[in-house]
Amino acid sequence: MRQSRFEQAFLAYLCTMDVLITVVSWLASYFISSLAWSLDFYPQQGETPPFWWCLRTVPAVILVSLLSYRLSGLYQLGRRWPLWQEVFHVLKATGLMLLLLVATTFFARNPYESRLASVIFLALTSVGLVLGRRCWGIYFRLRRRWGLVDSKALIVGTGRLAKNLDVALRSNNWMAMEPMGFIDDGVHSSVGRATQTVGGIEDLPKLVEEHGINCVFVALPLSRYAATKKILRLLRDTLVEVRLIPDVPALTPLAVQIGELEGLPTLNLRSSPYSFLDGLLKRTVDVVFASLGLVVISPLMGLIALIVKLSDGGPIFYGQERMGLDGRKFLMLKFRSMRVNAETESGPVWASQGDQRRTRFGAFLRETSLDELPQLFNVLRGDMSLVGPRPERPYFINNFRESIPKYMLRHSVKAGITGWAQVNGWRGNTSLRKRIQYDLYYITNWSIWFDFRILFMTVRAMWDKHAY
Repeated sequence: MRQSRFEQAFLAYLCTMDVLITVVSWLASYFISSLAWSLDFYPQQGETPPFWWCLRTVPAVILVSLLSYRLSGLYQLGRRWPLWQEVFHVLKATGLMLLLLVATTFFARNPYESRLASVIFLALTSVGLVLGRRCWGIYFRLRRRWGLVDSKALIVGTGRLAKNLDVALRSNNWMAMEPMGFIDDGVHSSVGRATQTVGGIEDLPKLVEEHGINCVFVALPLSRYAATKKILRLLRDTLVEVRLIPDVPALTPLAVQIGELEGLPTLNLRSSPYSFLDGLLKRTVDVVFASLGLVVISPLMGLIALIVKLSDGGPIFYGQERMGLDGRKFLMLKFRSMRVNAETESGPVWASQGDQRRTRFGAFLRETSLDELPQLFNVLRGDMSLVGPRPERPYFINNFRESIPKYMLRHSVKAGITGWAQVNGWRGNTSLRKRIQYDLYYITNWSIWFDFRILFMTVRAMWDKHAY
């Protein structure tokens, strides 16, 4: 994607800062490790390597670091990361850099290799990159507070999309871009935070010239996209940058992926939130944790199976048809918690508080969610994931898909044993609309760390008042 001159300059400064931090950390790691060896803080086999061996590796360090930082997403603009997320991305980038650097020095037959220096280098670089980015944020925040901006913008539109854009521009201090006003026909009132409607679309050329505007954002609803041609015609004799903000939330609540097909730009509105590597990582976590979980809790599962069998002599497990990824049906396993043939008279119905179909031990299993443990086998088979929207029965889905908008979007990922809706209390006989809202939030904002967070929260939410 083509970037503005300011964005290009910002990335150049950022890359320069990263290279300096990395090189300084590389050299500092040599001196710190040499000091540790000389003071016998850390055992060293053989003599201390000469500084020249470290120095001649600097070009490789620079090339490998820039490649690793780029591949790890450190130079993605337009998104603010909280501190924990920034630390995660930096650690991922520096870890990849160290692996590539070790491989490079090995094939280049460079004799400089030290595990102590490598650990020190990794720590210094990671801390330096995080602190450097935080300092950049403080610097740009102060610049905005002092009224220093590098560029000015006008926003065409006064609706929801325009207001969100106004907030985003003010929140991303690194852009040093000040929204000077909204542009729209007919309405001239205060909109957004300290931003007013300053004119109509016909006034654009005059406002751009008078206020030295650098960028015009077109943030109109879908019904008014035809006005974009008029805006471009009015601005054809100016040098101002024009950016179109598509009204994607009006089309889909999911994350959008930008692509290209033979030179034609495409917006994928209904794609999986996982890339190939993300999907591989999530599947690996599922298999590893499900396998470990089955090993650890096998005594507990054996005890539960024995009690279920002795309670009434019926089957231990209960398989129920559910719908998962891409609408595919599968048999979800549970420890049986209800009487045999419990739905013969009632038909398919949700469990409710005080449900008379439950066995005495089954009530305990459902209230503690222990009846869900056999679904670890579903995870190993690939029918489910550890974390995802809870799967529902096709009988109920046929009713929900018509009465609840966007219900089927939850099937764009694998169903899960636990999910964001469940750990926030929206499970069992609770609001379906709220549950869908939380499920779609999970799909849109998925990350492997989000999955770990939900798994930790699940332990706390196992005793849930809505589990019948």
